[in-house]
Amino acid sequence: MSKTPRRGTVELVIGIAILIAIFVAPLLSPQSPLTNTVEILHAPSGAHILGTDRFGRDVFSRFLDGGRLIATLSILAGILAAALGAVIGMVSGYLRGTTDAVLMRLVDVMLALPPILVILVVAAALPKSNVVLVVLVGVLLTPGAARILRGLTQQYAAREFVAAAEAAGSRWYDVLIHEIVPNVRIRLLLEVALRTGFAVILISSLNFLGLGVSPPTPDWGLEINEGRDVITLAPWTVVAPAIGLAMLVAAVNLVADGIGQLVA
Repeated sequence: MSKTPRRGTVELVIGIAILIAIFVAPLLSPQSPLTNTVEILHAPSGAHILGTDRFGRDVFSRFLDGGRLIATLSILAGILAAALGAVIGMVSGYLRGTTDAVLMRLVDVMLALPPILVILVVAAALPKSNVVLVVLVGVLLTPGAARILRGLTQQYAAREFVAAAEAAGSRWYDVLIHEIVPNVRIRLLLEVALRTGFAVILISSLNFLGLGVSPPTPDWGLEINEGRDVITLAPWTVVAPAIGLAMLVAAVNLVADGIGQLVA
């Protein structure tokens, strides 16, 4: 076995292990992450390993609980973006002509829209919810996946096995589903991982700005926002969730890089 697949396997395993740890971590919380106490901004101690925040909540418990929701929302947004990108990109790449021109102009328009601005406008008209957040982020991350899958589809559309299916009378969607999709499924997994990485950054930024999840939900982006006013007095309130976000981004990137190395 070459070094590249072995490296890809190691990165994939490490990334998945970190993601599993993030999802399991809330089970290890020593206290409720939502409980307010009179121990406000206490430094790390035996009672509170990472101290307390400005509401007297245990920072360690909120650190353990703060990654599951953002990881879940990011993965769902990544799956949605890859799925929409696959539909748009593959239909466009296979049918070409007018269909390709119309869909790609739509993709170009979406690429030109600043994500934060779009979410600000939409958030003003829709109620704040996790479903809305996932759909918005997923749609905004769709164009990148669409362009890549369009190019791959055009490559496979010129292959002999596709020409044979067309000669046998297969309809265009049957050709896509039965001939092209099986050949790009690993790339689809890679797109899910890549879009999930972008979703983590975007969703955590939105949570930091107060446009995502609502307090007192344990969330690393929200926790950084809550701790920034007291960062000089209690830096632990910001350092812990910042490390958590870095771990999550690193885990998703490891998974994406691992898949990329394995299919290279």
